[in-house]
Amino acid sequence: RQEIETLIENGNLLWEDAIHELCDGKMSEKKEDRYLDHLRIYCPHYLMMDLVNYAKSASRLETKVGILHALGWHTHSHMRPQLCEAILPMTTDTTLDPAVRAEATRTLKRLKGE
Repeated sequence: RQEIETLIENGNLLWEDAIHELCDGKMSEKKEDRYLDHLRIYCPHYLMMDLVNYAKSASRLETKVGILHALGWHTHSHMRPQLCEAILPMTTDTTLDPAVRAEATRTLKRLKGE
């Protein structure tokens, strides 16, 4: 039992460390692209708002779109209302690239079940 608990804890720490590395802008573009795909499958709920905030400030278009796309897969998250509230302004923010606004709109619709 202890071995299984250790594996679970270590696995969770890897995800947390990777999200912090991503949000700190310390990932290479290649690793970032690969990691964004993984976020569709698993993302610690308590770090989702960190990802939304980073999507707003990231310099790379692919990062912004990738984060929003990945978050849209988490339709059953208990963070869904907070995600919708945070993403809604991105759908109409004309300072953002049209691709980011479009992905924010798609993500918001997925999270709302529309």
